[in-house]
Amino acid sequence: MAGAVTGSQYTATVRDPGDGGGHTGRLDPRSAVDPIEDRTQPPSDRAPTRRRGARRWWRRTPILALAAVLVGTGLVGVRDLALAQGTKSQYVSLTPKRLLDTRLDGAGPLGPGEIYNLVVGGGSSPAPNDATSVVLNVTAILPTTEAYLALWPKGQQPATPISNVNFTPNQTVANQVIVGVGTAGQVAIFNPAGATHVAVDLLGYFTP
Repeated sequence: MAGAVTGSQYTATVRDPGDGGGHTGRLDPRSAVDPIEDRTQPPSDRAPTRRRGARRWWRRTPILALAAVLVGTGLVGVRDLALAQGTKSQYVSLTPKRLLDTRLDGAGPLGPGEIYNLVVGGGSSPAPNDATSVVLNVTAILPTTEAYLALWPKGQQPATPISNVNFTPNQTVANQVIVGVGTAGQVAIFNPAGATHVAVDLLGYFTP
C-alpha cells in the first residue's frame, strides 16, 4: 500500500515525545537522506525462538533461506530483512513489553503524514544500547481511513516507505515487525493518511 503516496514528494510531520510539538518538512522520495527535523521519544533474518531468555547464534545461509519464507508470507518486508543481514547475530527473547500506546501516553493518534520516533534500545526499553534490531508487535487501532504503518531505523529514511501494517477504517490490526535500530536507539513509525492510534510491544532484540 506504499503506492498510496504519489508524486515526487510527500509531507511528513515528525513527532518527538520530548518537545511537546511537531515539525513538518518535505520528504523527497528520490533521496535516501531524511531531511526532517526529528520529534523523538531496525530486521532480523530469522524468526526468533520463543523460549524466553534463549540466546542463539544464526549464520548467514539459514538467514537468507528463511528470509524468502518471511517475505512470502508478508511477515516482514524485503527492506527490513536486508537491513539485518550480517554474518552472526545473537537473539534475546523477552517477555512482551509495551513501549507505546498513543491512547494512554497523551500523544494522541498518529495523524496524516506523521512520523513518531520511538526509543526501542536503551533508556526505559529492555533492549540494550547495542541492540542492532528489534522484534516488535505493532498494532494500528481504529484508524479513520485505509492506509498503513511503515517502520524504519531512525536516520535511514527510505526513498519510498514500505508497509508493515495494513488497515482499513475502524479496524484494529497487529503485525510482527523486525526492524533495525537507528539513531539514538530509535525507530520511526510513519502513517501516510488519516489518523490512527498505535501500540507497540517489544518481543525481543538482536545484538552483534
